[in-house]
Amino acid sequence: MLEAFLRRPLGAGLVIACAGLCACSTQPVRQDRSAAAAIEPPARTDTDLSTAYVRPPQIDNAPHPTSRQPEHTRRDTDIWWRVREGFSFAPAEDNERVRYYKTWYTKEPYYLRLVTERAAPYLYFILQEIERRALPTELALLPVVESAYIPFAYSRSHAAGLWQFIPDTGRLYGLKQNWWYDGRRDVYASTLAALDYLEMLNDMFLGDWLHTLAAYNAGPTRLQHEIETNRLAGKPIDYWHLDLPRETRNYVPKLLAVKHLVRNPAHFGIMLWPVDNKPFLASIDVKAQIDVAVAARLAHMEVESFQLLNPGFGRWATDPNGPHCLLLPVDRVAQFKQRLATLAPHERVTWTRHLIKNGDTLSHIARQYKSDVGVLQQTNALHDSHIEAGEYLLVPYDPAALDVRRFAHAHTGFSTTATSTGPSTYTVRRGDSLWGIARGNNVSVSELRRWNGRTSGDVLKAGEHLLIQPTPITTTELDNGARARPTVIKMVNYAVRNGDSLYAIARRFSVTVANLRNWNKLGEDSFLQPGQAMTLYLDNAQPGDG
Repeated sequence: MLEAFLRRPLGAGLVIACAGLCACSTQPVRQDRSAAAAIEPPARTDTDLSTAYVRPPQIDNAPHPTSRQPEHTRRDTDIWWRVREGFSFAPAEDNERVRYYKTWYTKEPYYLRLVTERAAPYLYFILQEIERRALPTELALLPVVESAYIPFAYSRSHAAGLWQFIPDTGRLYGLKQNWWYDGRRDVYASTLAALDYLEMLNDMFLGDWLHTLAAYNAGPTRLQHEIETNRLAGKPIDYWHLDLPRETRNYVPKLLAVKHLVRNPAHFGIMLWPVDNKPFLASIDVKAQIDVAVAARLAHMEVESFQLLNPGFGRWATDPNGPHCLLLPVDRVAQFKQRLATLAPHERVTWTRHLIKNGDTLSHIARQYKSDVGVLQQTNALHDSHIEAGEYLLVPYDPAALDVRRFAHAHTGFSTTATSTGPSTYTVRRGDSLWGIARGNNVSVSELRRWNGRTSGDVLKAGEHLLIQPTPITTTELDNGARARPTVIKMVNYAVRNGDSLYAIARRFSVTVANLRNWNKLGEDSFLQPGQAMTLYLDNAQPGDG
């Protein structure tokens, strides 16, 4: 069984076991419905990830299977039969907006096969939890629209995971988010939270599932406002007659279109990825912090394969304070537990001792070891950032571990299609800025920061290397067949203030002095005068003049 498992890709039928899943300390707790309804999560204004063409990840570089069962198999072996039999949205709308998206999906017949292949590791657990709560099984298709079933998916509005929780709503529903761990990407925890949220919304909107879905996308307050506006105007209050944001107007029709295609794929010329109707993954609580590379070794898995099954862990080890639940293939659980039982406590996490030198700061040391100031303070019982040269700091660090953040970015579905040429690196030169590098490589500053784990306050150093992801043809924000717009460069007119210098203006707008000179035809000996007009070219991701 093990050899057969290794020969199959992640998307070829590995599904999460719901029996025996551990109850981690950060598992979402079912909310009191009336209390939860009184708290308004921020509205979600995501870009659409549902049209991302990303190949499903491979487990241990396994080759693609050469033979497959036909899509229509027996009910007891193919999970898609279970999905169809649980469809219960009413009415079964098939209007012009739904037909538009059915047509779009059928014009891209390979797309749903890719997405359903990506869904395979998670679909069994999600469907079983939906059935346990007696909810419509159409909800198992919601991640198709939300994230294209990519657990690392991250949108420009900071929504993350299969269910695309924004930070505040995730925290409201018990999803822990910190330097170590993001529960929004944890398939088990985020699924429970999403279904809790959907149940609460459905109660709020009196069992109307189209209103529920619209509220999940736009926020319940916005939906309630539009319903009341129509009611007072004597207009129909069903979903189709509400004046909603464009994204929300398209959100429900997309899901209903996917439902129609899944109900009868052969009729539309669509092939769904065959997913076995049985669990293949189990959840193991290892009780304490463990290095991801160590856990992968105990499971006899490649680190990347292990990380693909455990996307909630954002660093090279689990959070010291939990959760410590790991998803593993069922046939590896017994041996994993045996090896874990013989592992000495000091072998669970790799540590190093750092000798503090003159000029060292906690921030500099944290950056050197790809760590965090708070982690160093916690590990060394420091109450502030004061350190002394000549002393040692204990630093959790594994130089051979996977760079999880970069790995996650490589597997995100955001603004990604198949038209890429592979990532590259850029060597920083003296005078470079993130904006200049981003513009020169036709990417946005926010993407460049995200790929390299940078914040707005980080300083570039000459000679360091930055990861540049390929520039794809994006298919986000599909509306009426339109493609997403490229990065928008805006022209900004700036009036020089007292005390301004070229360097100060360049730093304020994250551009280079050289660019300022070129844009404004300024020579090396030019002086700035208060009130002097200057022109700058900024992309929308850049900070403005504050």
